[in-house]
Amino acid sequence: MKGWFNQVSFISLWTILGILVVGLILAGTGLYTITLNEKSQGFGSDGKNILLSPPELELHYKFDSLSGNSVEDFSDNGFDGIVYGDTSAVEGVIGNSFKFDGNGDYISSTNINLGKTFSVSTWIKLNNYPTNIYMIASKGVRDDVNFHPYTFQLNSEGYVSFFFRGANLLDAEGITSTSKLQLNKWYLVTATYNNGDYKIYLNDNLEKSRVLSSQLEPYNNQGELFIGSVKNVVMNKTEASLNGTLDDFRIYYIALNNWEIEGMYKTTLRDLQAHYNFERIDENGKAKDESENRYDAVQFGNPEVVKGIDLNAINFDGNDYLKASTSSLSENRLSITAWVNPEEIEGRDYRTIASTYTNFQTTQGGYGFRLIGDESSEDIGRLQFFYWPIGGESYQTFKSNKVIPVDSWSQVGVTFDGSDVRLYVDGKLDSTHTSSREIKQQNDLYIGAMNFSTDGIVNYWKGKIDNLKVYDKVISEGDIRSEFDSINLIVYHKFDSITSDNQVRDSSTHGFDGEVFNAKEDEYGIKDDAVAFDGKNDYIEIADSQRLDLASGSFTISLWFKSLSSNLTQTMFEKKNFYNLNDSYYNLILDDEGIVEFNSRCNSTISVKSENSVLPNKWNNVVVVREGNRDRILLYLNGELDITSTDRGCDDLSNSMPLTLGGQSDIENDDDFNGLLDEFKMYSRAMNSAEIEDLYDDVAPSNDTDDGNNNNNQQTCTPDWSCTWSECANGIQQNVCEDLNSCGTNTGKPAENERTCSSGSSDFGSSDSSSDSGDSLDTSSSSSISASKLIFYFLIAILLVGIVVIGVVLFIKHKNNQAEQAGNI
Repeated sequence: MKGWFNQVSFISLWTILGILVVGLILAGTGLYTITLNEKSQGFGSDGKNILLSPPELELHYKFDSLSGNSVEDFSDNGFDGIVYGDTSAVEGVIGNSFKFDGNGDYISSTNINLGKTFSVSTWIKLNNYPTNIYMIASKGVRDDVNFHPYTFQLNSEGYVSFFFRGANLLDAEGITSTSKLQLNKWYLVTATYNNGDYKIYLNDNLEKSRVLSSQLEPYNNQGELFIGSVKNVVMNKTEASLNGTLDDFRIYYIALNNWEIEGMYKTTLRDLQAHYNFERIDENGKAKDESENRYDAVQFGNPEVVKGIDLNAINFDGNDYLKASTSSLSENRLSITAWVNPEEIEGRDYRTIASTYTNFQTTQGGYGFRLIGDESSEDIGRLQFFYWPIGGESYQTFKSNKVIPVDSWSQVGVTFDGSDVRLYVDGKLDSTHTSSREIKQQNDLYIGAMNFSTDGIVNYWKGKIDNLKVYDKVISEGDIRSEFDSINLIVYHKFDSITSDNQVRDSSTHGFDGEVFNAKEDEYGIKDDAVAFDGKNDYIEIADSQRLDLASGSFTISLWFKSLSSNLTQTMFEKKNFYNLNDSYYNLILDDEGIVEFNSRCNSTISVKSENSVLPNKWNNVVVVREGNRDRILLYLNGELDITSTDRGCDDLSNSMPLTLGGQSDIENDDDFNGLLDEFKMYSRAMNSAEIEDLYDDVAPSNDTDDGNNNNNQQTCTPDWSCTWSECANGIQQNVCEDLNSCGTNTGKPAENERTCSSGSSDFGSSDSSSDSGDSLDTSSSSSISASKLIFYFLIAILLVGIVVIGVVLFIKHKNNQAEQAGNI
C-alpha cells in the first residue's frame, strides 16, 4: 500500500474509530473505497492508490491565518511559530499561504532536535530570483563559534539546495536540484536525510541523491528553526530573506520515501481540477491545463489568443469554443472562478463561460456558468449558475444582483457545497442561494459554449476569457478575494527600504522589484519610509514585462509624491523610448507650475493635464485611470476627480523599455524628479471613484491640517548632516558636510570650515572591511578569524594535547606495572 496524506497511518486507522470510519471494499476494478467523516483530513486517494500519511509529523504550518503574530502548528507537538516582519496571508495551494517580501520577514520556531533521519517539505512560489541566495529554512544561528547544522535554500538561478553539517565537520556538504524553479509557479520542494543518505525532490520527482562522507549526526543540533530567512548573530541581522510565498510547511522525524512524497504532491493538488490561463497553446491548438490532471482543451472554430487581464487570454467570436475531456470532475462540491470581458451579451439567450450540461437526461445532468443575454429579460447581463440535480425533473438557476459590464474585465466566481450556491463578482460575495439537491456531473467541460445535445452547441460566448479555474472543493471568499487582488494588482512598491544590493521589493505577487540608481531611503514617507531623489540622475528601474504594457484596455496607476522644487519640469514615472518617438509609451510629469500631466501614445499622443496645481513640499496623491470600455482617461488629485479626457481608443502602450520612477534611464537631462515618492501601485483594471477615495483614505494622515488644496501637511524632511574632514592637502583640511536624508535644503547645515594639518594626516574613521565568506551554507561571516574563535581553537588544542599526554603517561605507567609484576614473579 502506497502512503501519504496528513497525519494518519494505515496501521493506526483502527485505533481512532472515534474520528474515522474506514471501509476498505475491494471492487472489481481493483480500487478501494474510503468513507470518512467531515472532521477527517487524514488521507486521500489519487484514483489509483490509497494515500496515507506517516504518523511521524514533527511540525506542520498550514499558513492559513495569523493569530496576532503567531502561526499555529497543526502537529501534536504545539510548536507554534512567531512571525516577524510584515508577512501577509495570500491565496495558496491549500487555502491561504504566507507571502514573504524579501525585506527581513521570517518565522521563528522552537528548538526541534532532529537526529539521523528527518524530512523538510514545503510548497513554494518565487517572485524573483535572489542576488545570492534565498533561505527556505535554517536551523540555529550563525555566530563566532556555531554554524547552521542544516539549511534549505535557493541559489541565484533558482536551483534548490540542501546543506548538512555533520558533527565536527568544518564544511557543510550540499546537494542541489538539477531543475530550476520557474517564477510565479508553485512547486513542492522536499529534502530528506537518512543516516548519511540525503535526497532532494521537486514535486514528486527525485532530483538528486548523495551519501554523506562521514559524520551522521547534525552538528550542534540545538537552536531555533528559522523559516524564510537565516539568523546571523555576528552581523546582528537576518539575511537571505525570501521573496516569495510558502504553503503547507512540514517537518517529519523520518526520511519520507518516494511513494509518500508522490502522495503528498498528488493529494495536495487534487482540489484544483482544471486551470486554463491560456499562456500555452500547442501547435494543434490545444489550451494547456495547468493543473496536474492535464485536461487540455481542444479548440473548435477559431478562438484566438489575445492580451488578457493577466498576460494572455482567449477570445471567442460568438461561434467557437473549447472542449476538455473532464468526466472525473466533482459532482457535489465545486468552485469556478474566471476573468471575463464580454464584447457582446445580447443576441443569444445566454453567453456561456463554462458548462458540463448536456441535455435533460437526469443520468447525465451537469451545470452551466453564464451571463443572461435575453434582450426581453430584465436580468440581461447578470451572472447565472444552473445545474441539474440528482433525481430532479428540472434544473435549478441562481443569478447575481450585479450586472457584468461589456468591454471591461470582471472577475466572476461561484461555489456550491451541496446546499448553498454563492456568486461572486470582483472578489466580493454578490448573493447567496439555498438548494437542497446535489449536482450530477458525468460530462466533458465546454468553455465558451454549451452542448445541448438535442440542439447541438448553443449559447456561445463572445469576448475574452482568462484564468479559468475549476475546483472540486468550496473555496472561501478570502481565496477568491486573494486571487482577485493578485491578478488585479500588477505592481505595489511601498518603498519602505532599499536592500543591500540596491533593490526595492515589489509587494504584489508578480515580483517587479526595482533596481535603485543613486536614490536613497527617507524615513519621512507618507506611510512609513519613502525614496528620495535629488533630481540629478537618480531613478529606479523596473525591467520590461508584458504586464507593464497596460494592454488590457483599462488600468489604474496611483502614486504619492512630494516635490522639493517649484521651478522645474520633473518626470515622476516613465516607460518610453526616446530614440524612437513613434513607439508607444506613457509617463507622468509634474511641470514647473505644479500641473500634473499624464502622457501616452499608441495611435496618437494623448496629454491629460490637471486643472488644479499642487504645491511643493506637500504630500499629494495622483491617480490615473483609463476606462477601456469608454475610451477615456480620468485624473484624480488627492482622492477627488480633477479632469476627464477622451483618449480615442488608445489601449496598447507596449514597448520594450523598462519602467522608471524618478527619472529617465536611457538619457541624461534636467527632468529628473527632485523630492520623495511613496506608495506606487498599478492595477490592470479601471477603479471607480469610491475605490479611488478608499485608496486615498487608506494612506492619507487623518489628523493633519488641510491647507485648502487637499495637501496634507505631512512632517517635512529633516536633514541628517554628516561631516568629515577631507585628506590633508597643502597643509589644509576641509570639513565637508552631507545630508544623509537628501532633503534638498541647507537647514541646520554646520559650517564647512577648514583647519591646518600636517601633510599626510587625516581624521577618517575606520570602516568595516569585512566581506562575506564561507561555504554555500553560511550567508555572511568575517574573512578573518575573530579573537574568540582563536581562543576557542587554542583551548581545544590544549585539551587534545592534554588528553594525549595523559594517555601516554597512563600507558607508560601501565607498562611499568607489568614489568614490576613480572620481576616479582
